[in-house]
Amino acid sequence: MYAPKHYAVNDRAKMLDFIKSNGFGILFSHTGSEPWPAICPSSWMRTAVSKD
Repeated sequence: MYAPKHYAVNDRAKMLDFIKSNGFGILFSHTGSEPWPAICPSSWMRTAVSKD
């Protein structure tokens, strides 16, 4: 996936905080004549072996 450098986030803690506070993402595809958004729910599960 293309992500412009000015939008890049390399701080893992910031990424995890964002994922935890926003339980979805949007995937865009193209139908041939217009963009088509799809909401993709997400969750973050901590496990005993996880460092987060």
